[in-house]
Amino acid sequence: MTPALTELRDCYLRAQLAGDRREAVRLLLEDGLGAGVGIDDLQVHVIRAAQNEIGRLWQLNRVSIAQEHMATAISQLSLAALFERATPKAPLGKSVLLACVEGELHELPARLVADALELAGFDVRYLGANVPTGNLVTAVREEQPDLIGLSVTMSFNLPALRSAVAGVREVSDRPVFIGGHATLVAEPRGRARGDAGGRQRERAGGDGAPSGGGGAVSRHEALIGQLGAACDRLTERVLGEMYADPFWRERFGARADKHGREDGRFHVQYLQQALADDEPAVLENYARWLQQVLTARGMCTLHLAENFERLAAAVADERWPDGQAAVDLLQAAKTALAYPNGLAGEVQRRADTIVLAAAVALAEAGDEEPLQVAELATLVSYCADALALTSPRALADHVAWLAGYLDRRGIPRARLVRRIEAIRTAIEQQLPGEPALAELFAAALAAAHRSAV
Repeated sequence: MTPALTELRDCYLRAQLAGDRREAVRLLLEDGLGAGVGIDDLQVHVIRAAQNEIGRLWQLNRVSIAQEHMATAISQLSLAALFERATPKAPLGKSVLLACVEGELHELPARLVADALELAGFDVRYLGANVPTGNLVTAVREEQPDLIGLSVTMSFNLPALRSAVAGVREVSDRPVFIGGHATLVAEPRGRARGDAGGRQRERAGGDGAPSGGGGAVSRHEALIGQLGAACDRLTERVLGEMYADPFWRERFGARADKHGREDGRFHVQYLQQALADDEPAVLENYARWLQQVLTARGMCTLHLAENFERLAAAVADERWPDGQAAVDLLQAAKTALAYPNGLAGEVQRRADTIVLAAAVALAEAGDEEPLQVAELATLVSYCADALALTSPRALADHVAWLAGYLDRRGIPRARLVRRIEAIRTAIEQQLPGEPALAELFAAALAAAHRSAV
């Protein structure tokens, strides 16, 4: 991407974040088209690139859901403004029908493809987001397009993709193309293997099961159904166990009350999808994504790992004939939460040793308070997460909350300070000469001494 396009993207992104629709469109039309930039470059290198950055900022908790929706609405308006001013190439005599599968609300990627194909000379029928499978099949039957394109962003909508492809194959023998983020992270055997761009082509009547489509039946079909039927019960058990602990209840209970059941359903849906695809990466990639989202919002990896561990135990207790397959996937998802490298990974991998060393040091110093190993483990987890986020504040914010929690129980701040210093010493003994640790613990100790929050 050229420096001029990079600057234009950054200006457009600022307009999105400011909610300035007129400025966003002006930038594209005047500074983009008016300066001779092609529409395809504006679509891909400005709108799509800015939208990807919005998604990254949301993941890091730097923009809200409302801001993300506002930015997406601006991109929809911007695409319409560009489309209105574009001159399509000569008709190719080929028709395309594009749709997001049932349940899929992320429309912008499909909209980008629809606009690009129409400007390239295709006759495009674009159905938009969340198209019920029956209505999609009816549209294909009536339109009889030369090509059918289906978009799926969320992995748990892959079953809807299969249903859509199976339905389309009953009324058309035309090629089906599938795309979207879900096709990048899920590679079901013989069903949804994509190229590096996540694009696929599937022709009815070909050998093997269709790409993303319903020719094959999972060998875990019974287990998938059992998980679906037990989803609410499993979620309630995990939440009940997690938040029976007064510490976790006060730390994250409000969030659990608001989002816990929805999170639990997502866990089970991604587990079902991993079983259907016979692809552990589906659940593992979800776990890593969730780790990034939650640690940026004040939760720690240890808490998420315990969640997967408790869900695995709950599934095991159901004693389903095929239940071990689900347990193995959940354990693999927990393992996937390990930071692969860097200082965060080193702290995480040595966490047990660090906790033990800190506990021994505190005991030898005659610490008068009952020693809570779980409290030390949680602090070490926050240390690793803060290092992964390159944000000392992530640890400091937890310490500030913890200081207030102890204040409310009449426990002296000195206890917290002693624990932080013991952990710092244990980590520095394991990993000497790391300047990032000095900044990390300076912020944590400052937070421990601040007034209660």
